[in-house]
Amino acid sequence: IKVIDNIVQTIGADAHLYMLKANFYMAQGDLQNAVVWNRKAIELESDLLDPYWALLTVLMQQQNFAEAKALMLKMERNKLVVFDDNLGKNESYAEFAKSLE
Repeated sequence: IKVIDNIVQTIGADAHLYMLKANFYMAQGDLQNAVVWNRKAIELESDLLDPYWALLTVLMQQQNFAEAKALMLKMERNKLVVFDDNLGKNESYAEFAKSLE
């Protein structure tokens, strides 16, 4: 994380580096910082799909289904992905599929 911070300090803001930083936080179990840095990556480069997926993964782990739904709708509105009825068959989304969202 410190290396990424040093690189960003040298070259400036970069969505890929922010997402990488978020992934390191996620690996450490720091889901709050993973959310923060994936959101920053999305803000910086809104058509980059990977930070959306990474953020969605974290939101599912947190069982933050309201924000997950909002993010999924944003992904569809931005024409990054189309979700279908098979979503609930994926183990990662099973609890979400059971939720009111």
